[in-house]
Amino acid sequence: MFEWMKDRFKRGSMRGSEENTFEGRQAGRARVLIKYNVGFKNNLYIRGHGGGLTWGKGVMLKNIGPDEWVWEPSTPIADCEFKVLINDEKYELGENHHITTGKLFQYTPRF
Repeated sequence: MFEWMKDRFKRGSMRGSEENTFEGRQAGRARVLIKYNVGFKNNLYIRGHGGGLTWGKGVMLKNIGPDEWVWEPSTPIADCEFKVLINDEKYELGENHHITTGKLFQYTPRF
């Protein structure tokens, strides 16, 4: 993980779902941080409802490290429901996730 990210976020375990308040961000902003090695020439996408997401077409996450991906909505959100996909085709296993205003949601998906 990049040093600047360590300073900006309160870190939790990347092994399980964890939601934390994060500092230094604009009020109402949320962030999803994914720890997953998707393999060369593959990308992670996010689909959902809220935060500009739809269930019909995914938004590619930004790759910020060898196995780290991030999504931030461009506007503040009240509630967002989402799932992550490999190459906007293969959904992660399990229930949908939820994120709210001013939260960091970090986890490792299972496919």
